[in-house]
Amino acid sequence: MKTIKVNFKGGNYNIKIGSEFLNKINFRKFKASKFAIITDSNVRKLYGEKIKKLIKNQRLAAELFDFPAGEKSKTLKQAEKLGRKLAEKKFDRNAIIIALGGGVTGDLAGFVASFYKRGIDYIQIPTTLVAQTDSSIGGKTGVDIPEGKNLFGYFHQPKAVFTDISTLKTLPEKEIKNGLAETIKYGVTQDAGLFELLERNFSERNQEFFLKIVEKSCGIKARIVEQDEKEKELRKILNYGHTIGHAIETAETYKISHGKAVGIGMAYEGKISNRLGLFGKESLDRQNQLIKKIGLPIAYKGNINQLIEIMKKDKKAKSGKIYFILPTTVGKVKKEKQQVAFPVKEILIRECLKKLIKSLNKIIVLLGPTAAGKSGLAVKLAKKFNGEIISADSRQIYKGLDIGTEKMTKKERKGVRHHMIDIIEPQKTYTVAQYQKTAKKILNKILKKKKIPIIVGGSGFYIDALVYDYQLPAVAPQKNLRKRLQKKSTEELNRILQGLDPKRAANIDPCNKVRLIRALEIVIKTGTPVPEIKKQSPYQVLKIGIKKSPNELRKLINQRLEKTLKKGLIEEVKKLHKKGLSWRRFEELGLEYRLAANYLRGLISYKEMAEQMKKEIYRYAKRQMTWFRKDKSIRWITKQNKAYSLIKEFYYCSSRS
Repeated sequence: MKTIKVNFKGGNYNIKIGSEFLNKINFRKFKASKFAIITDSNVRKLYGEKIKKLIKNQRLAAELFDFPAGEKSKTLKQAEKLGRKLAEKKFDRNAIIIALGGGVTGDLAGFVASFYKRGIDYIQIPTTLVAQTDSSIGGKTGVDIPEGKNLFGYFHQPKAVFTDISTLKTLPEKEIKNGLAETIKYGVTQDAGLFELLERNFSERNQEFFLKIVEKSCGIKARIVEQDEKEKELRKILNYGHTIGHAIETAETYKISHGKAVGIGMAYEGKISNRLGLFGKESLDRQNQLIKKIGLPIAYKGNINQLIEIMKKDKKAKSGKIYFILPTTVGKVKKEKQQVAFPVKEILIRECLKKLIKSLNKIIVLLGPTAAGKSGLAVKLAKKFNGEIISADSRQIYKGLDIGTEKMTKKERKGVRHHMIDIIEPQKTYTVAQYQKTAKKILNKILKKKKIPIIVGGSGFYIDALVYDYQLPAVAPQKNLRKRLQKKSTEELNRILQGLDPKRAANIDPCNKVRLIRALEIVIKTGTPVPEIKKQSPYQVLKIGIKKSPNELRKLINQRLEKTLKKGLIEEVKKLHKKGLSWRRFEELGLEYRLAANYLRGLISYKEMAEQMKKEIYRYAKRQMTWFRKDKSIRWITKQNKAYSLIKEFYYCSSRS
């Protein structure tokens, strides 16, 4: 028989490991007033009566209590039932509880011992491989609640542990697998030799094999528990595979075995460490091959949203952050000073849980009227969900148009990559077809990088041209026609377009001469109205719209305009004109630039300019909303937090398969 000593500041106990010795345990040395044997309905038949008889043969008092076998019995209600039975039978503070069975029995009986009479002694007699290699050692007791596994419990060390591996002979195969999952955990995190033993001798599974793995596992846990009895930090190493594993058990209402859940947990947690550049592919593959060799799964098909929420309630979680043990190679984990558990970003956890869609062909569109706060929210979403931003603003593509288009500064972008901004000189025109071609290439590159494209803007035509599989009319610029149309006012151009293509006239910016001329160019050249965009997309699209009340929108527009003028819009226009940008071109660029140019030309006063800007920007915002309201797929939000939940649902929700 092998003895492993566990030493604590407040005392110590021995773990006895051997075979065929249960009927030889000397209970007299514990000097108990009475023994309460707590076991489950299965183990009672196998060993319960035998242990009771052994105690009575030693002229000691004993009672036998059982509960329905299974994790579902590990509850406060069941603990209360057992505690009340002890009280009914008049067990005093000198009584000792014997936890006879597997991990559930050890946790439950130990929990009862921790609170009965404010704490009495107990002995562990583990009869399953999980309990013999892991749960019977270290004094963790507890029960499950609907919100998670082992969330209620105490640290209460046993007086002794008697591990007789001959009890494994009566154990079903699935219970053997449960225990082997725990030994893999020890091998990956602490002992490469144990891992190699499992790889080499798993198929034998004889008495010598089990004695070795139980002894090695107990030795590892004893040394860790001695250093960190209350799991302040070091003992968290023993939770490898259990953060995700326990979440799976809770999500499945314990219909999945502990070993299967931990096997899946190690596979995913190993992958997280691999993605962080810590756990090499060779080591990860070795781990997963051993898990599969034992007969355990390495993938989960359930609801990932649910797992994430459960993990946020895990014992190691802090401020909503989920912490993991991160192996670096077989036998070692990441350690920084005294720290062994590290927070991992939720987006990476989700990716590693394999619930981002395989082709990653999902994209997000953030839209709404001007001044609604799209750009700032887009940066927050990109930071949260590992995204890159594609601007769908028809004027931010031009270099030098910074203040009037409210381009974000480098500081405001917070390290998030932005595309389709500052790509062409303002003297040149840039068609929707050109935008579509360039932006689509960028979008597909972002997807290939396994990042999330976030299309942001208020130009509905640009958004739809990018999102939908739409072939824009291949009409080359008509120089002579453009010259003739250029001489006409925007009012005249609107009337002509209204007669030729009423639908396009209803949603175009009536003050944007460039767009009016281009629309007329297409209609006149092709002889047909501008074709409607067919709402067919090669992508799965989530459109989020920011909704503001009319009064709120007007207020935001006025605040933004005041800020724009203070930042130097007039000086920006002066500078652009000095560099060669014509007054006519300012007219074409529309809104703030057209009116600022008119002020500088002496056509209107500063006050008139400011008032006209307020009115025209508000009218433009109303036209934007007219366009967007036609799209019934848009999910409108009034609070930014709603965007986060919509994106999580869109990217990560999964049905069972």
